[in-house]
Amino acid sequence: RLLFAYEDHFAEARLWTVTPTGKFANADVRLVPKKEQGLMAYAYPQSLEPHAVGNLDARKKPYCWKRDGGTCCVVQTWPTPYNECWERSWKLRDENPNPEKFKQKAVEEFSQ
Repeated sequence: RLLFAYEDHFAEARLWTVTPTGKFANADVRLVPKKEQGLMAYAYPQSLEPHAVGNLDARKKPYCWKRDGGTCCVVQTWPTPYNECWERSWKLRDENPNPEKFKQKAVEEFSQ
C-alpha cells in the first residue's frame, strides 16, 4: 500500500473514497490536521468505469480525473492512523522496493 502522512501539514479537508464502480466506501470524511493522521491507497493504478464519471459531483473530482489517453483515473484512498503501531506493522520506504508490485503510475496519481 501507499501512505501519505497527512498529519498537521495541511488544512482541514473532506475525503471521498470512490471505488472503481463509482460507489463510495467513505463519504464526506472530515480530515482534521493533527499528528498521526495518514491516507492510504492501493499500490496499483485504478480506473473508474466510464459510465460512473457523470455521477460524481465537484466534491469528489479531486479523486477522479481523465487521464491522457481518455481513461478515467480513480485514486481509492482512505484514512489511517500513522503512528508507532503503524510503523511496526509496515515497512516505510522512500524508494520503491519493487516496481512490479508498487506501480509508478499509482504513486504518481496518489501524489496529485
